Amino acid sequence: MEDKAREKAKARSGRGFNWFAILLAAIVAYGGWILADQQMTLGALDDDMTAARERLQAARTENQQLQDENARLHDDAYIEKLAREDLGMTCKGEMPYIYADNK
Repeated sequence: MEDKAREKAKARSGRGFNWFAILLAAIVAYGGWILADQQMTLGALDDDMTAARERLQAARTENQQLQDENARLHDDAYIEKLAREDLGMTCKGEMPYIYADNK
């Protein structure tokens, strides 16, 4: 009988090994690790989404520029301007002027 009384007194005195506290600490630590990992994953996904939005905006801008260029290519005056400036073409009866740089 005295042995049981001693064990109860020992358990009440706090000298015994507390498995519950260790288990609770492990669960809290694991939950914290999971939470931190999810935050890092969400941050990476947010960065990816921002980069994708920037690429989308750049593609939309380029698309608009190409559509504008396509519309201008139906104008005879613009086509003539491109032929003269970019290709060095002339109309029949014109003499091309070539600038000589003497620097």
